[in-house]
Amino acid sequence: MRQLRIIHALFLVTLLIFDASLTLLFDRMGLNPFLFISSMHFIALILMAQNESFLETMGKTTLVALWLEMNHVGSLPVFFVSYILTMSVIYFIQEKVGTETSYFLVLLMIALSLKEVIVYFLLVFTQNLVISPGSFIAYRSFWLIFGNILLSPIIIALNKYVHRFILQRTQNNYMR
Repeated sequence: MRQLRIIHALFLVTLLIFDASLTLLFDRMGLNPFLFISSMHFIALILMAQNESFLETMGKTTLVALWLEMNHVGSLPVFFVSYILTMSVIYFIQEKVGTETSYFLVLLMIALSLKEVIVYFLLVFTQNLVISPGSFIAYRSFWLIFGNILLSPIIIALNKYVHRFILQRTQNNYMR
């Protein structure tokens, strides 16, 4: 059980590093005012939630959100509240949705949209952001959702690889 948590933690840390790299690369391209923020770690959290209890899902989500809060100065409630609320809603929706890839992509679009709506309201009310909802959608949310939907097959494949690795490790432990 401990190995499972360590492997999931390494998977999430790797995706957080990839997210930071992709976001930095996109920023360096100079496509202002458009903003793309990679959320591969968020996609992985949703994938992991399919096989975990609510408590485990919220624990991982809380740790990732706190990590993001520590790395983004001045954003205190934004990541924490948006991730916890979104993952809570998605966890209960996910139970009623199938596990096929097409259902997952729809669930992912819902999750990213919900997270962006929560982020917008938190930024407006806690950070005094002055931007119209249309501009927020056009310059940030659309690109975030579209880009992460394009990245989702990579995350799905990596998640399958991680699960195969975990199954192989557990079979090797039982064979001894």
